[in-house]
Amino acid sequence: MLVIDTENVRARYECYRPGCSQRREGPVFGSASVQAFVAEIKGQHLAAYHGEKR
Repeated sequence: MLVIDTENVRARYECYRPGCSQRREGPVFGSASVQAFVAEIKGQHLAAYHGEKR
């Protein structure tokens, strides 16, 4: 689940897949960092921890 807080300009990614060794990514802060994080995090996380290519 991607969580974005637009008021405080921050974001984090939470994975709820069983057995995931890295349940949370982030948070990141700031407009440019949040934009880059949102654009890439799901694919990066799935590739790194679940062997999926997106």
